[in-house]
Formats: sequence, C-alpha cells, structure tokens
Amino acid sequence: MTTIRLTMAQALVRFLAVRYFWLPKVAVKVMEAIGFVAVTVERQCLRYQQNLRVWLDTIRCRDTRSQLLAIPDAAYKARVRRLERELADRSAPMVRMDHLCFVRSGVRSEPRID
Repeated sequence: MTTIRLTMAQALVRFLAVRYFWLPKVAVKVMEAIGFVAVTVERQCLRYQQNLRVWLDTIRCRDTRSQLLAIPDAAYKARVRRLERELADRSAPMVRMDHLCFVRSGVRSEPRID
C-alpha cells in the first residue's frame, strides 16, 4: 500500500475544493442558467516554496483568514495538529513546494425578457 503524504496547504485545498467550491464548468453553467451572458473563466496557477513554520503562524490567525473560517472547526483543528506534528519531526523538510490555482470569472448581465 502506498502512502500519500500531503502538506497542510495541499490538504486544505483538497478539503475545500471537494466540499465547498464548484468546478469552473459547473459555476459557468449555473451563472448562465440564472441569466448571465458571456461568462468567461480564466485559470492562473502559481507555484512557490511554502515555509511550514510561517504557514503554521499564518493558519493560527484563523479569524483574519476567511478561507480558514470556511473550514469546520473540527477539521481545522485536526489539520493544525497534523502540521504541528510534522514540524516537531526534525527530519521532515521545513520548506515544501506548493501551488495555488485561481479561477477568475467575468460576466455581463442582460435583462431577461420572458
């Protein structure tokens, strides 16, 4: 059995993407169904190095990060504990590659004539 080890950031992104966000094509269909026209979607991915100690300090300020407030309390606490355990392991890397993907949408609305 292969074990896949995710960073805290990767785990958060997967958790939120699955439970709280629509796929871009679903968002486009819903927006078109309610009357928006010329719906466009642009994706942008950023790759960078994530310092896990800095990340832990960041996520501990949950009340100032709306993305973290969207996560249920139990899941948030479990992921913080997991990151703390990772950082306690001196043999584990303190910096990891990570990435963010942004989906930007543009719309134009026109009045519906029924």
